[in-house]
Amino acid sequence: MAGLAGCAQLHVINLRGWWVGLPLPPVSSNDFLRWRGPGKPVIVLSTKCEEPWFTISVELKRALLAMGFDVYNPSTDCLEVYQEEHSRNSWTDIWLLTFAEQLDRAEATHGFIVQIQQLDSDFREKSYMQRAEEKLGKRWGIPTIGLPVWPYWPLYRTDLGLPSRLVAALADNAWACGITDTLIVCKGFYEGGVDGACKHGHGKETYAGGQVFEGEFLHGTRNGHGKEVFPNGDVFEGEFQGGKRHGHGKHIHSDGTVLEGEYRDNKLNGHDKELSSNSKLFQGEYREAKEHGHSKNVHLDGTVFGGECHDKLDCHIKDLFQNGELFKGEYRDGDRRGHSKNVQLEASVLWGKCHDDELKRHIKRVFPNGEVFAVEYRDGKRHGH
Repeated sequence: MAGLAGCAQLHVINLRGWWVGLPLPPVSSNDFLRWRGPGKPVIVLSTKCEEPWFTISVELKRALLAMGFDVYNPSTDCLEVYQEEHSRNSWTDIWLLTFAEQLDRAEATHGFIVQIQQLDSDFREKSYMQRAEEKLGKRWGIPTIGLPVWPYWPLYRTDLGLPSRLVAALADNAWACGITDTLIVCKGFYEGGVDGACKHGHGKETYAGGQVFEGEFLHGTRNGHGKEVFPNGDVFEGEFQGGKRHGHGKHIHSDGTVLEGEYRDNKLNGHDKELSSNSKLFQGEYREAKEHGHSKNVHLDGTVFGGECHDKLDCHIKDLFQNGELFKGEYRDGDRRGHSKNVQLEASVLWGKCHDDELKRHIKRVFPNGEVFAVEYRDGKRHGH
């Protein structure tokens, strides 16, 4: 691929934002025909200043410098200027001037902007400053490439070298084919079947953010069986339809929790089973990813909980504790409320009404020796007649 540029790089333009097949993008800016020569193309980073984005921007700059680019990072470079001037100007003033100056340099050298985006599932959050920088890039007519990164990146340190190479290839292609005012999102690398400009058949996606999916595609979307591995160690394997989790699936979390059941439109629906890392077992119904309907919880200490759920614990509930105590009654919003019956270990029976998990109002208690005691409780204590 060395020397190929722009529209000739069919690896990039076949599937927007994806690099398709082998070989992989060039490892050096000099391997791109556009950037050969003594001058270095300028890359301007658009990023949030707080952590973890500060650390991510520093590491991304290091990867791009290794490719031979000249990189401006406002998170560090603006701070240096601000400290040198001993705060004669505000940080915002310095950012605005230096960012504009670096855009001039990027335009002159056919450089580009890399916008580091916060990746949270399918949502990519931008700061107000990033939106302003994006508008400035459009005014200058410079390619803006979005690089989605998980906020937990500093914990797992996925490779930023390969995404940097794809970012450069996308920018090179944008200069050659014509720069639009739309943001180009760097998706990742794809190997597998294609049908025209669509992924089709068995394929493997390696995302710029670090997650890997391998499975079946139908006209560009995930459809059929697939497996997805995330940088934090989470693994999901199951059925997909229309690009979403749909059908039977199993999600193994990095902490050891296992969630298995039926999905609909990416959310749990129907009968499901959850085994947490502390060996707590949940079996029951989900609706829209929330516990809904009959369920059973078995805790590590032997406590068994069973009843009906509606988002939170609600309606008729049965608790069987390890010490033999039995509670039967009503819950609302996770607290005991309404009529209840409590059979304790020594065989005394307590029934009445609960409010906010504490016995209140008219209560009747029968002791093992046959003694019957009727009284009013408030805040779990005898109160009144």
